[in-house]
Amino acid sequence: MNTNLTNLWIAVACLSAAASCSWAAAAEGRTIAITADTPALEVSRYFSMYAHGPTKKFYRVPEAGSVVVVTAGDTTPDASATIHIFPEATSPKAVDKWINNRHSDALYPDAAKPERAIDIPAERFHATASDPLDHEVGPNGDEYDRVRIDFTIDGFQDGDVTVKPSTGSLDAFLRTKDLPQRR
Repeated sequence: MNTNLTNLWIAVACLSAAASCSWAAAAEGRTIAITADTPALEVSRYFSMYAHGPTKKFYRVPEAGSVVVVTAGDTTPDASATIHIFPEATSPKAVDKWINNRHSDALYPDAAKPERAIDIPAERFHATASDPLDHEVGPNGDEYDRVRIDFTIDGFQDGDVTVKPSTGSLDAFLRTKDLPQRR
């Protein structure tokens, strides 16, 4: 057998082995947990007439290729959470662009695209809000109470995704007075 053909077969065998090893790792699934060390970005201000909008906290879980988004309402402390799962080869920069697009003017057309989203079931997500910690009047006359929302997520399985019991919190701004009506 000539040397070039032998080298080609060796290269194909190596690529095949690497691909199956990568696939095996993906087949094992992903584990998601929010801890005190999980990097997060909390957003409550948007380019808007309102001083605050719905509060969103983005927890990056890079080892699982995912982002957990916890969202509070803009007038009630009702909160919910969704897990966004990204393809394995997604770069952290592309995920950061996706996060930015969720709370800005969607400036990045090359942002990552999740391959699926998992809404955390209401029976697995528990949130409690504090009494108002502060009151704020926006520059256009809208008013807000700042509350702390503490949440827990019970562990559960969704296909190849294992969600570990987790806890976290966010500061939400609940609108108590709307913008004055213009005449």
